[in-house]
Amino acid sequence: MAATESVAPPTLNPLAVPTLGAAYFLLGLSVNAPIGLVAPMAADLKVSAGSIAFLLSALAFTYTFVAPLLQMAIGDWDRRRLVIIGLAALATGSLICAFAPNYAVAVVSRMVMAFGCALIGPMVTAAAASIVPPERAGQAIGVVMLGISFSSVLGVPLASFLGGVLGWRVVIGAIAGFCVAIIVLLRAVVPAGSHGVRTTPKAMLAVAVDPVVAPALLVTFFQIGAQFATFTLIGVYLSSVLHVDAALLPLALLLMGVTSISGSALAAFLLGRMSYDILLTAGLIAVALSFALFQALPPGLLTYGLLGVWCAVSAMCNAPQSTRLVALAGGSRNLVLTLNAALLQCGLAVGAALAGTVNDHFGVSRLPQASLVLILIALGMYLLSRRNEVRRAG
Repeated sequence: MAATESVAPPTLNPLAVPTLGAAYFLLGLSVNAPIGLVAPMAADLKVSAGSIAFLLSALAFTYTFVAPLLQMAIGDWDRRRLVIIGLAALATGSLICAFAPNYAVAVVSRMVMAFGCALIGPMVTAAAASIVPPERAGQAIGVVMLGISFSSVLGVPLASFLGGVLGWRVVIGAIAGFCVAIIVLLRAVVPAGSHGVRTTPKAMLAVAVDPVVAPALLVTFFQIGAQFATFTLIGVYLSSVLHVDAALLPLALLLMGVTSISGSALAAFLLGRMSYDILLTAGLIAVALSFALFQALPPGLLTYGLLGVWCAVSAMCNAPQSTRLVALAGGSRNLVLTLNAALLQCGLAVGAALAGTVNDHFGVSRLPQASLVLILIALGMYLLSRRNEVRRAG
């Protein structure tokens, strides 16, 4: 089936793009909910806290492998339909988890959720870009990216609070209910007719060796890896290095989340007014400077402010990176965004593993140094991709 990259109707329902953002919010909430439910889940399932943390890895690694396979199998289906199927899988996995009699079933439920996430992640951004006029594609992607930003800020604290009041099973079951509600809303407000192209192993190989797209995709892997190489153990870093009182940790994390949302919102606003290349370059450089300054500045007010800057500029990188990939992908938009989503999850898993390794061997204070190395590699990948893009155009 030929790709149909724009199906913008004459009058688009104003809820269409925010509804796709809500689907992305549910994806982020589903992925990260166990972080806020570690204690009750561990006690109920009779496992360690580390085992509950592995539930995140089970989803992330499954996502990494199944996302390209799904793109090869059903990548040419209607994007709205694929998002709906993804939400249905997410709801099914959440229900299995909510009624899981033991830890093994909980792991399987996370793997089921991964199939849903592997459809939702790349499809919501592609769908948002295709249902609006081309000049508004960047802003639409920025709005959708706010969904994942809100999930990182509100999802974990909300899951933790409600888990203590209602129990973790009720919280996970409620996620399934919200998935069903968004499915109904999607059918009502998001137009159908946006299709990508089903990929093949040959097409995947072509992307993997493309001198412009391949390094552009690696920007996502290294940028997310850099973020989670520090953020995975940010609570330990705040207490041990910056001496934040334990009672103030939730407030500190909430403020960091708020600055992340501010960064995402600013990126969405600026994408309609300046080049995504300028935004992405500035964002990557600012993240690198933040990690470098973490090592140079003594603990104090400047360091606390730097935490907010880091969160904001990290979040600012996401929308211009996705927008650039959409622009580079052409008729391979589904494939490129699917690979981008898979690399994001892989970067998350690798960053988290690196955080644990650095913490165990060198101490938590060295986490920003590990992040700095990864973000500099991300910047190098971007510059390589951009240079090859200019040469190709010439």
